Amino acid sequence: MVQLKDAYHSDSAKDPEETAYIGVAEIVLGLVVVVLAAVATDLMIFVIGVVLVVRGALDGFEAYRNRYFRGYYLRIAVALFCVFVGSFLILFPLVGVAMISLFIAALIVLEGVRKLSTAFVYRGIKWRHKAISGVLSLVLGIIVLSRWPFVTFWLLGLIVGIELVLNGWAKAVVGLATKDRAGKTGGYNHPAGAGT
Repeated sequence: MVQLKDAYHSDSAKDPEETAYIGVAEIVLGLVVVVLAAVATDLMIFVIGVVLVVRGALDGFEAYRNRYFRGYYLRIAVALFCVFVGSFLILFPLVGVAMISLFIAALIVLEGVRKLSTAFVYRGIKWRHKAISGVLSLVLGIIVLSRWPFVTFWLLGLIVGIELVLNGWAKAVVGLATKDRAGKTGGYNHPAGAGT
């Protein structure tokens, strides 16, 4: 029987269907941010802040549900940092695009590192999708850092939206693949104590 506990560890081990739904939600959030970046730049900082808080909450929820797997503390740290950056943007929108872009670049680079480490430590179902998403996240973070401090709100919105779409795509693909594999092998295998 295929051991699915390491298939994608904390992103789909508990409930791959839930991971796929969270992935789809992140794709929708990302597309909303990309559209708003092109249309309403005045609202971008607030919208980015709200989206980051929601994403951090979703990632934190997912990490908590899979707390028995390795990588839990890194996932919680990224989720909390995401909520912190989003809250900062909501509470202090006039701090300046330079400070905001630095926070967002750090968040995207940290997320890229997390995705890459997860993909290479747990080479399970569709791990390459997570690795590609991680590399692209690093590239997006480096783009923001390379243009710092001369980053526009529009570019920040576009990059945050693309990052959300990439992250959602990786989660949806892996969640659906894990669910499909579990259906063919007769269920999920969780480590002792996990999921019970």
